Amino acid sequence: MTRRLAPAAIIVMIAACADAGGGGEPIARVDTLASGIVEVTNRVDLAPAWRLVLRQQFADTPGAELSDPSEILVDAAGRVYVLDDDPAVVRVFASDGRPLHTIGREGSGPGEFVGGGMIFLSHDTLVHQDPRQSRAQAFTLDGALITQWTSPCCVRVPTLADTLGRIPIPGDVGRLPPSEDDAGAGMGYLRYRVDGTLVDTLDFPPAPLPAMWRATDGRNRWNWFIPMQPTVAHVLDREGRMIWGSQRGGTFVISRTGRDTLARFVLDESPPAIPDSVRQAAVDDLVASNPVFANIAQVADVPTTYPAWSGLSVDDLNRTWILRPGPGGGADHWHVVDPHGRLLARVISPPLDAERLHIGARWVHALEPDQATGLDVVRVYEIVVESPD
Repeated sequence: MTRRLAPAAIIVMIAACADAGGGGEPIARVDTLASGIVEVTNRVDLAPAWRLVLRQQFADTPGAELSDPSEILVDAAGRVYVLDDDPAVVRVFASDGRPLHTIGREGSGPGEFVGGGMIFLSHDTLVHQDPRQSRAQAFTLDGALITQWTSPCCVRVPTLADTLGRIPIPGDVGRLPPSEDDAGAGMGYLRYRVDGTLVDTLDFPPAPLPAMWRATDGRNRWNWFIPMQPTVAHVLDREGRMIWGSQRGGTFVISRTGRDTLARFVLDESPPAIPDSVRQAAVDDLVASNPVFANIAQVADVPTTYPAWSGLSVDDLNRTWILRPGPGGGADHWHVVDPHGRLLARVISPPLDAERLHIGARWVHALEPDQATGLDVVRVYEIVVESPD
């Protein structure tokens, strides 16, 4: 027999979960290494189970449809902000899904932007970063333009404003010279206040260059990343720290600058095999759309196991959610850790996209395709913690 816990009880249970599993064994072991770095090693087999339960769907009625949404945020009042890319606009919904108003519109004038951007919420301000026009603009939550400033171009890495109100905009920070061996060198975040004042910069973590298939017809050249290969990925938390790691394993670094190490945590879990049919389909789909890769794209080049994890997200309580693979594919369940890297739970989940959701203390708002219409909608899931009586 199970019972749902009230939100206040959830917080109490979270604090206990990091200390012991159901049999009294510790979930997390904390060690101080010779270098002085604190490392937390977690027992994933002892993690309590949470699950996501669908409670609501909206943006699927006439006049409220989404055309090509890319990001979603939720403010402290429960209002939902969806960045739509075609045409570019921010659509604002009430907590019950009612359309309220829009912010910005397609174009290049004041208060306008084009698709492929990013949005940030900082207290009572919404900031849109337009990498294609090298411009950031700050709006009131009602949609009035406050100010704008020149910002980096050409890079889109969805992330969050931190509790100090800093807006991290990705681009060339110019501190580390580009390197043929380090895909992160030279790139990072410029952090601004909402008035456009530059505060500081962060570096992307070191990352190997991904393997690619390369093709040419003698005049033109094409490059294509080999699918399902592990890479290095990162996310910024609510304190402005960087959480990053290699998808080859379950070790994660907590960093202040992107190149230093404050602490580490470990979540080892063996990834499942990728079915041969999935590997073959990835090659067939590429060759069908780009025949130039025929005889170049080979199934043997595609990894035989999924990356150890495929996405990172940070919630409103500054917990990090790590998306893990399962038998059904690369997005199967999440591991949730506290700000120190101690494992809190394993979350049973539909296959969500880590870059197209907002995780709160109790609710997950996700952009997902509706099978009936083919259009993206907003789905709201409750984070359910169950415990035996």
